[in-house]
Amino acid sequence: MKVLLIFLLFSFNLANAQAQLDTLLIPSFPNLQTFDLNRKTDMLVLSSNEIWIGLQREGILRFQSGTWSRIFTGDTITDIPDDYIYKMHLDPQGNIWVGHRLGLSKFDGNSWTQIPFDSLAGFLPQYIFELESNSNSILLGGNKGLFILDLSSQTWSSYRKSNSTLLCDSIRAIEISSTGEFWLGTDSGLCVLSNGSFTNYSSMDMGIPRSTIQEIKFNSTDTLLLAKGRGIYQFQNGQLSSIDSLLHGVQVSNFCSSPMYQLSLENIYQANPHNFIYWPEEYLFGDSNLYYLYSRENYLNYQFPTSQIIFQINQNLKTLVSTLWEPLNTTKNCILPRIYNDTIYLASLDYNINSSIIKHPLHPSAFKKFDLLDTLFIGTNNSTQVIRESHVAAWDNAFLHANKIRAQLLNQGDLHWNPVSQRPGYEINPGTHKVSTFCSAIWLGGYDQNGQLYTAAQTYRQSGANDFWPGPLNANGIADSTSNSNFDSIWMVRRSDVDEFRYQYALGNVGNGTFQVSNFILTWPAKINDPLITQTLAPFVDFNNDGLYNPYDGDYPDVKGDQMAWWIFNDELGIKWETNSLPMGLEINASAYAMNCNNSNPILDYTTFYHYEIHNRSLNNYDSCFIGMWSDFDLGDAADDLVGCHVTTNSFLYTTATQLMMEVMALGHVLPFKTLFYYKDLRRILMMV
Repeated sequence: MKVLLIFLLFSFNLANAQAQLDTLLIPSFPNLQTFDLNRKTDMLVLSSNEIWIGLQREGILRFQSGTWSRIFTGDTITDIPDDYIYKMHLDPQGNIWVGHRLGLSKFDGNSWTQIPFDSLAGFLPQYIFELESNSNSILLGGNKGLFILDLSSQTWSSYRKSNSTLLCDSIRAIEISSTGEFWLGTDSGLCVLSNGSFTNYSSMDMGIPRSTIQEIKFNSTDTLLLAKGRGIYQFQNGQLSSIDSLLHGVQVSNFCSSPMYQLSLENIYQANPHNFIYWPEEYLFGDSNLYYLYSRENYLNYQFPTSQIIFQINQNLKTLVSTLWEPLNTTKNCILPRIYNDTIYLASLDYNINSSIIKHPLHPSAFKKFDLLDTLFIGTNNSTQVIRESHVAAWDNAFLHANKIRAQLLNQGDLHWNPVSQRPGYEINPGTHKVSTFCSAIWLGGYDQNGQLYTAAQTYRQSGANDFWPGPLNANGIADSTSNSNFDSIWMVRRSDVDEFRYQYALGNVGNGTFQVSNFILTWPAKINDPLITQTLAPFVDFNNDGLYNPYDGDYPDVKGDQMAWWIFNDELGIKWETNSLPMGLEINASAYAMNCNNSNPILDYTTFYHYEIHNRSLNNYDSCFIGMWSDFDLGDAADDLVGCHVTTNSFLYTTATQLMMEVMALGHVLPFKTLFYYKDLRRILMMV
């Protein structure tokens, strides 16, 4: 078996446009310092013309019809009893409830009502984390448990760890289901209160150890949980599945730091410090149909954000809309995201100038739409790369796109172009339409035992000439039209999909049927039902070492990188009009893969890998065989190619020879270039620029 690995390397810079924002400055108030205005605790957006902002020590700021006012204890009209505002809530009847250190204050639109805490209920809060309501009750969650105010009797009741089976006294999130159950997110897991009794799901039970359930959201089909530091989870029928594991591939830092490190698959829930979902400040907010994830990416000292990220998830979890915001200002710390109509409101904390409210319109053009099962990688340069879910693709829709390269793949020996449109298909920084290669192809040749020369190669398929066809060879070294049709595809595998399967199998969910194995994994072409084709085709991990491929036994596709493509082709099925050679009887198992290092390794972020396993299934013995990769590079104009080689490293390279480039090089700058590295058998052959 001969193996060829080709590494393609590029280096480019990205530039992104600043999002257009509308800023509403908060004016100065008597006896209020900038420091006081920065200590915001909560925000209500009642309409585009009315905003309420709770402050930590100075009451409430109210914006209404273009005018700012202040609600505080010294105000004789409202006279709320305490200026330390924890939470505010708009109930179904239109009343505004304000939670503070002394109890609740209710505003019905005209007048205020004060409801003090009942000390007999043992409620002496140090902090209120959440405030929720239905038509009968007001619910408060804090660091002392759950407290419920019965609106008809105006009496309090409490649930704490000491007087109930509540998992934890720190209640971070409260949501009321359509059936009237109280769902509580705690520092120790999820609790559901129904008819006075709790059903508990501890963090350990749900596979998210030491994780706080910070947000709970319902829609018509799903329950979403935001676990602090662990991502978004979908909770159905007592089972938890990681939405984050579907949206975000888990990176292997060692692989990104060492190009030749063999990939080892890790636990799907290992926290990735470079993935935005794991940053400290996260919010899941929205209405019953659309939800938004907001996350702040901080510097190491956690003082100021470098960017703000919004993801929009629709109610059936089948589409995802995302936008990555540029840094608003390195001195601003934007918090408390709220949505009204098509605008997201953020309270900014600015320690140099006046505080403000930032309004970001959710115009459709501001978003990029992806399938929910795509893997999204957010780079530190504010770019977004997409890895599609695992699927079987036709040649004209097979693109390796795991990092900053989008490479078109074909299954007849050539690569990196569209032979029908005659357009290049190796794009740098997808979306820029900058390409570096017009076409590539594998070339092979050798002599048989009688000294007859055989070749197999591709270039531009002039007049339909080609030397390769899709499909395997049987035990007699023969290809047929059936196998050609069955394998006239490219199998695109996403690593996170395989990791998700492995994790669910380890939990026993594959065996007990609670996890539905994807059709892609079930039909992975590792083995086929043909008595003449007994060889292993697509690579797989044989979990129980029985020589068969069966995902219900734990077997799964063997994936390299964050995304891998696999296809199989031969040189036997037809007449080789490209080289006019006799068939060599070669079956070639090909794969291409790439990994996304999120800028931690710029070389690998601009690299794609190609692996060929070449099987001689003929009766000939070939000698003096050579294998290589022909490539028509294009950096700039197609007529200024400059190609060279590096003998000691067995490499070849390409750049452009324009006068401008020569002047750039004369000034000591590095030229843009493309490099190919070969690895053949046990000898390393390196091609680089």
